[in-house]
Amino acid sequence: MSDLLSYIRYRLPIAGAYAIFLVCAWVLRFLYDLPVSAVVHLTYLSVALCLICAAVDFMRYREKLREIRRGVGESADISEDNAIEAEYVRQIKDLRRELRDSGDRSAGRYNEMVDYYTIWAHQIKTPISALSLTAQNIDDDDLRESLMTQIVRIEDYADMVMGYIRLDSDSNDLVFAKQSVEDIVRQEVKKQRPAIVAKGLSLDFAGGEHETLTDSRWLGFAVGQVLSNSIKYTSKGKISIICDSDRIAIEDEGMGIAAEDLPRVYEKGYTGYNGRGDKKSTGIGLYLVKRTMEMLQGDIDIESEVGKGTKVTLYLTKR
Repeated sequence: MSDLLSYIRYRLPIAGAYAIFLVCAWVLRFLYDLPVSAVVHLTYLSVALCLICAAVDFMRYREKLREIRRGVGESADISEDNAIEAEYVRQIKDLRRELRDSGDRSAGRYNEMVDYYTIWAHQIKTPISALSLTAQNIDDDDLRESLMTQIVRIEDYADMVMGYIRLDSDSNDLVFAKQSVEDIVRQEVKKQRPAIVAKGLSLDFAGGEHETLTDSRWLGFAVGQVLSNSIKYTSKGKISIICDSDRIAIEDEGMGIAAEDLPRVYEKGYTGYNGRGDKKSTGIGLYLVKRTMEMLQGDIDIESEVGKGTKVTLYLTKR
Protein backbone atom coordinates (compact mmCIF):
# COMPACT_ATOMS: atom_id res chain seq x y z
CA MET A 1 0.00 0.00 0.00
CA SER A 2 2.84 2.41 0.81
CA ASP A 3 4.36 1.77 -2.64
CA LEU A 4 1.02 2.51 -4.31
CA LEU A 5 0.58 5.76 -2.39
CA SER A 6 4.12 6.85 -3.20
CA TYR A 7 3.50 6.00 -6.87
CA ILE A 8 0.32 8.11 -6.92
CA ARG A 9 2.23 11.06 -5.46
CA TYR A 10 5.05 10.47 -7.96
CA ARG A 11 2.68 10.46 -10.97
CA LEU A 12 0.26 13.10 -9.66
CA PRO A 13 1.36 15.75 -12.21
CA ILE A 14 0.63 13.35 -15.10
CA ALA A 15 -2.74 12.44 -13.58
CA GLY A 16 -3.50 16.14 -13.29
CA ALA A 17 -2.58 16.71 -16.92
CA TYR A 18 -4.85 13.84 -17.98
CA ALA A 19 -7.74 15.30 -15.97
CA ILE A 20 -7.22 18.64 -17.73
CA PHE A 21 -7.28 16.79 -21.07
CA LEU A 22 -10.68 15.25 -20.24
CA VAL A 23 -12.06 18.61 -19.14
CA CYS A 24 -10.86 20.16 -22.39
CA ALA A 25 -12.52 17.35 -24.40
CA TRP A 26 -15.88 18.05 -22.78
CA VAL A 27 -15.44 21.81 -23.17
CA LEU A 28 -14.79 21.32 -26.89
CA ARG A 29 -17.91 19.15 -27.12
CA PHE A 30 -20.05 22.01 -25.81
CA LEU A 31 -18.28 24.66 -27.89
CA TYR A 32 -18.63 22.80 -31.18
CA ASP A 33 -21.79 20.85 -30.35
CA LEU A 34 -20.09 17.50 -30.88
CA PRO A 35 -22.00 14.26 -30.35
CA VAL A 36 -22.06 13.19 -26.71
CA SER A 37 -21.42 9.56 -27.65
CA ALA A 38 -18.14 10.47 -29.36
CA VAL A 39 -16.80 12.24 -26.27
CA VAL A 40 -18.04 9.44 -23.99
CA HIS A 41 -16.33 6.79 -26.12
CA LEU A 42 -13.16 8.88 -26.18
CA THR A 43 -13.30 9.16 -22.40
CA TYR A 44 -13.83 5.41 -21.88
CA LEU A 45 -11.06 4.51 -24.32
CA SER A 46 -8.56 6.96 -22.87
CA VAL A 47 -9.35 5.88 -19.28
CA ALA A 48 -8.88 2.21 -20.21
CA LEU A 49 -5.56 2.94 -21.95
CA CYS A 50 -4.40 5.08 -19.02
CA LEU A 51 -5.25 2.35 -16.50
CA ILE A 52 -3.32 -0.24 -18.52
CA CYS A 53 -0.34 2.07 -18.89
CA ALA A 54 -0.54 3.01 -15.20
CA ALA A 55 -0.57 -0.66 -14.15
CA VAL A 56 2.51 -1.42 -16.28
CA ASP A 57 4.21 1.75 -15.09
CA PHE A 58 3.42 0.94 -11.44
CA MET A 59 4.96 -2.53 -11.74
CA ARG A 60 8.12 -1.00 -13.21
CA TYR A 61 8.09 1.65 -10.48
CA ARG A 62 7.77 -0.97 -7.72
CA GLU A 63 10.53 -3.10 -9.24
CA LYS A 64 12.74 -0.02 -9.40
CA LEU A 65 12.09 0.64 -5.71
CA ARG A 66 13.05 -2.93 -4.87
CA GLU A 67 16.26 -2.61 -6.87
CA ILE A 68 17.17 0.58 -5.05
CA ARG A 69 16.38 -0.86 -1.60
CA ARG A 70 18.34 -4.00 -2.39
CA GLY A 71 21.15 -2.06 -4.01
CA VAL A 72 21.71 0.32 -1.09
CA GLY A 73 22.27 -2.53 1.37
CA GLU A 74 24.10 -4.86 -0.98
CA SER A 75 26.31 -4.68 -4.02
CA ALA A 76 23.48 -5.26 -6.49
CA ASP A 77 23.41 -3.16 -9.67
CA ILE A 78 20.56 -0.71 -10.14
CA SER A 79 19.06 -0.37 -13.61
CA GLU A 80 19.14 3.03 -15.29
CA ASP A 81 16.14 4.10 -17.38
CA ASN A 82 17.21 7.67 -18.08
CA ALA A 83 20.02 10.16 -17.61
CA ILE A 84 18.71 11.42 -14.25
CA GLU A 85 18.50 7.92 -12.80
CA ALA A 86 21.93 7.13 -14.23
CA GLU A 87 23.37 10.13 -12.40
CA TYR A 88 21.72 9.08 -9.12
CA VAL A 89 23.06 5.55 -9.54
CA ARG A 90 26.55 6.87 -10.22
CA GLN A 91 26.48 9.02 -7.08
CA ILE A 92 25.16 6.13 -4.97
CA LYS A 93 27.94 3.86 -6.23
CA ASP A 94 30.55 6.55 -5.55
CA LEU A 95 29.25 7.03 -2.01
CA ARG A 96 29.16 3.29 -1.42
CA ARG A 97 32.75 2.97 -2.60
CA GLU A 98 33.89 5.88 -0.41
CA LEU A 99 32.17 4.37 2.64
CA ARG A 100 33.74 0.98 1.98
CA ASP A 101 37.21 2.51 1.54
CA SER A 102 36.76 4.63 4.66
CA GLY A 103 35.67 1.57 6.64
CA ASP A 104 38.68 -0.40 5.39
CA ARG A 105 41.04 2.41 6.38
CA SER A 106 39.47 2.73 9.84
CA ALA A 107 39.63 -1.03 10.38
CA GLY A 108 43.26 -1.05 9.29
CA ARG A 109 44.20 1.77 11.67
CA TYR A 110 42.30 0.10 14.51
CA ASN A 111 44.04 -3.24 13.90
CA GLU A 112 47.42 -1.50 13.87
CA MET A 113 46.60 0.18 17.19
CA VAL A 114 45.46 -3.13 18.70
CA ASP A 115 48.65 -4.84 17.52
CA TYR A 116 50.80 -2.05 18.95
CA TYR A 117 49.20 -2.04 22.40
CA THR A 118 49.08 -5.83 22.51
CA ILE A 119 52.84 -5.95 21.91
CA TRP A 120 53.37 -3.14 24.42
CA ALA A 121 51.32 -4.88 27.11
CA HIS A 122 53.22 -8.13 26.60
CA GLN A 123 56.64 -6.46 26.53
CA ILE A 124 56.05 -4.43 29.67
CA LYS A 125 55.52 -7.68 31.60
CA THR A 126 59.27 -8.39 31.33
CA PRO A 127 60.50 -5.26 33.17
CA ILE A 128 57.64 -5.65 35.66
CA SER A 129 58.82 -9.17 36.50
CA ALA A 130 62.42 -7.96 36.75
CA LEU A 131 61.40 -5.13 39.09
CA SER A 132 59.40 -7.56 41.21
CA LEU A 133 62.39 -9.90 41.61
CA THR A 134 64.64 -6.96 42.48
CA ALA A 135 62.18 -5.59 45.03
CA GLN A 136 61.86 -8.98 46.75
CA ASN A 137 65.59 -8.91 47.50
CA ILE A 138 65.44 -5.56 49.33
CA ASP A 139 66.10 -5.96 53.06
CA ASP A 140 64.14 -2.91 54.17
CA ASP A 141 60.61 -4.25 54.76
CA ASP A 142 58.84 -0.91 54.36
CA LEU A 143 60.69 -0.05 51.17
CA ARG A 144 60.15 -3.54 49.76
CA GLU A 145 56.42 -3.49 50.42
CA SER A 146 56.10 0.04 49.03
CA LEU A 147 57.90 -0.92 45.82
CA MET A 148 55.90 -4.13 45.46
CA THR A 149 52.67 -2.14 45.86
CA GLN A 150 53.63 0.19 43.02
CA ILE A 151 54.71 -2.75 40.85
CA VAL A 152 51.34 -4.40 41.40
CA ARG A 153 49.62 -1.17 40.37
CA ILE A 154 51.67 -1.04 37.17
CA GLU A 155 50.74 -4.64 36.44
CA ASP A 156 47.07 -3.84 37.10
CA TYR A 157 47.20 -0.99 34.58
CA ALA A 158 48.88 -3.25 32.02
CA ASP A 159 46.17 -5.87 32.58
CA MET A 160 43.55 -3.16 32.18
CA VAL A 161 45.00 -2.15 28.81
CA MET A 162 45.06 -5.77 27.66
CA GLY A 163 41.51 -6.32 28.90
CA TYR A 164 40.25 -3.21 27.12
CA ILE A 165 41.89 -4.24 23.84
CA ARG A 166 40.71 -7.83 23.99
CA LEU A 167 37.14 -6.89 24.85
CA ASP A 168 36.93 -4.67 21.77
CA SER A 169 38.67 -7.10 19.43
CA ASP A 170 36.90 -9.66 17.26
CA SER A 171 38.75 -12.48 19.01
CA ASN A 172 38.82 -12.50 22.82
CA ASP A 173 40.21 -16.05 23.18
CA LEU A 174 37.43 -17.32 25.43
CA VAL A 175 38.09 -20.83 26.72
CA PHE A 176 35.29 -22.20 28.89
CA ALA A 177 36.15 -25.11 31.17
CA LYS A 178 35.45 -26.39 34.68
CA GLN A 179 37.46 -24.15 36.99
CA SER A 180 37.96 -23.89 40.74
CA VAL A 181 36.46 -20.60 41.87
CA GLU A 182 38.71 -20.48 44.94
CA ASP A 183 41.89 -21.07 42.91
CA ILE A 184 41.08 -18.16 40.61
CA VAL A 185 40.46 -15.87 43.59
CA ARG A 186 43.61 -17.06 45.41
CA GLN A 187 45.76 -16.18 42.41
CA GLU A 188 44.42 -12.63 42.38
CA VAL A 189 44.79 -12.30 46.17
CA LYS A 190 48.40 -13.47 45.90
CA LYS A 191 49.10 -10.85 43.26
CA GLN A 192 47.53 -8.09 45.38
CA ARG A 193 49.05 -9.24 48.68
CA PRO A 194 51.88 -6.62 48.69
CA ALA A 195 49.34 -3.81 48.43
CA ILE A 196 47.19 -5.37 51.16
CA VAL A 197 50.17 -5.68 53.49
CA ALA A 198 51.48 -2.19 52.70
CA LYS A 199 48.15 -0.62 53.69
CA GLY A 200 47.84 -2.76 56.81
CA LEU A 201 44.55 -4.30 55.73
CA SER A 202 43.30 -7.68 56.89
CA LEU A 203 41.81 -10.22 54.49
CA ASP A 204 39.04 -12.66 55.33
CA PHE A 205 38.71 -15.36 52.66
CA ALA A 206 35.82 -17.82 53.07
CA GLY A 207 35.37 -20.57 50.54
CA GLY A 208 35.39 -24.29 50.02
CA GLU A 209 35.93 -26.20 46.81
CA HIS A 210 33.50 -24.82 44.29
CA GLU A 211 33.72 -25.32 40.55
CA THR A 212 32.10 -23.40 37.74
CA LEU A 213 32.16 -23.35 33.95
CA THR A 214 34.05 -20.21 32.99
CA ASP A 215 37.18 -18.74 31.44
CA SER A 216 39.75 -18.57 34.24
CA ARG A 217 41.78 -15.73 32.73
CA TRP A 218 38.81 -13.43 32.17
CA LEU A 219 37.18 -14.21 35.51
CA GLY A 220 40.54 -13.62 37.19
CA PHE A 221 40.77 -10.27 35.42
CA ALA A 222 37.34 -9.24 36.77
CA VAL A 223 38.18 -10.39 40.31
CA GLY A 224 41.53 -8.59 40.14
CA GLN A 225 39.95 -5.30 39.10
CA VAL A 226 37.35 -5.44 41.89
CA LEU A 227 39.94 -6.44 44.50
CA SER A 228 42.28 -3.67 43.34
CA ASN A 229 39.47 -1.13 43.75
CA SER A 230 38.69 -2.41 47.25
CA ILE A 231 42.33 -2.03 48.29
CA LYS A 232 42.60 1.37 46.63
CA TYR A 233 39.59 2.88 48.42
CA THR A 234 40.05 1.20 51.82
CA SER A 235 42.46 2.96 54.16
CA LYS A 236 41.92 0.67 57.15
CA GLY A 237 39.88 -2.33 58.22
CA LYS A 238 39.39 -5.56 56.33
CA ILE A 239 38.37 -6.98 52.99
CA SER A 240 36.12 -10.04 52.98
CA ILE A 241 35.82 -12.49 50.10
CA ILE A 242 33.12 -15.16 49.96
CA CYS A 243 33.10 -17.75 47.18
CA ASP A 244 30.32 -19.99 45.99
CA SER A 245 29.68 -22.03 42.87
CA ASP A 246 27.61 -19.24 41.33
CA ARG A 247 29.03 -16.03 42.83
CA ILE A 248 32.05 -14.24 44.26
CA ALA A 249 31.38 -11.49 46.80
CA ILE A 250 34.11 -8.98 47.70
CA GLU A 251 33.27 -6.62 50.55
CA ASP A 252 35.43 -3.86 52.01
CA GLU A 253 35.22 -1.29 54.79
CA GLY A 254 36.35 1.59 52.63
CA MET A 255 34.93 5.01 51.88
CA GLY A 256 31.93 3.65 49.95
CA ILE A 257 30.18 4.99 46.88
CA ALA A 258 27.68 7.84 46.93
CA ALA A 259 24.09 6.82 46.16
CA GLU A 260 23.90 9.21 43.21
CA ASP A 261 27.03 7.64 41.70
CA LEU A 262 25.89 4.00 41.93
CA PRO A 263 23.71 3.98 38.77
CA ARG A 264 26.64 5.30 36.71
CA VAL A 265 29.63 3.37 38.04
CA TYR A 266 29.63 1.09 34.97
CA GLU A 267 29.92 3.96 32.51
CA LYS A 268 33.25 4.24 30.73
CA GLY A 269 35.29 7.10 32.15
CA TYR A 270 32.87 7.91 34.98
CA THR A 271 34.82 8.46 38.21
CA GLY A 272 32.16 9.84 40.54
CA TYR A 273 32.92 11.48 43.88
CA ASN A 274 35.66 9.00 44.81
CA GLY A 275 37.38 9.36 41.45
CA ARG A 276 37.32 13.16 41.63
CA GLY A 277 39.20 12.87 44.91
CA ASP A 278 41.76 10.58 43.27
CA LYS A 279 43.32 12.33 40.27
CA LYS A 280 44.79 9.01 39.07
CA SER A 281 41.40 7.33 38.75
CA THR A 282 40.59 6.28 35.18
CA GLY A 283 36.92 5.42 35.66
CA ILE A 284 37.31 2.39 33.43
CA GLY A 285 37.79 -0.52 35.87
CA LEU A 286 34.15 -1.29 36.65
CA TYR A 287 33.20 -0.65 33.03
CA LEU A 288 35.60 -3.43 32.01
CA VAL A 289 34.38 -5.70 34.81
CA LYS A 290 30.76 -5.22 33.71
CA ARG A 291 31.60 -6.06 30.10
CA THR A 292 33.72 -9.02 31.15
CA MET A 293 30.98 -10.55 33.28
CA GLU A 294 28.44 -10.09 30.48
CA MET A 295 30.85 -11.82 28.09
CA LEU A 296 31.14 -14.70 30.58
CA GLN A 297 27.32 -14.92 30.70
CA GLY A 298 27.36 -13.57 34.24
CA ASP A 299 26.52 -10.30 35.96
CA ILE A 300 27.71 -7.84 38.59
CA ASP A 301 25.93 -6.11 41.46
CA ILE A 302 27.19 -3.37 43.76
CA GLU A 303 25.88 -2.38 47.18
CA SER A 304 27.52 0.54 48.92
CA GLU A 305 27.11 3.16 51.61
CA VAL A 306 29.34 6.16 52.07
CA GLY A 307 31.63 5.76 55.07
CA LYS A 308 30.73 2.10 55.62
CA GLY A 309 32.07 0.25 52.61
CA THR A 310 31.20 -1.49 49.37
CA LYS A 311 30.12 -5.00 48.47
CA VAL A 312 30.65 -6.18 44.90
CA THR A 313 29.07 -9.47 43.86
CA LEU A 314 30.19 -11.18 40.67
CA TYR A 315 27.50 -13.58 39.52
CA LEU A 316 29.00 -16.42 37.51
CA THR A 317 25.69 -17.12 35.77
CA LYS A 318 22.87 -14.88 34.62
CA ARG A 319 20.47 -13.97 37.40
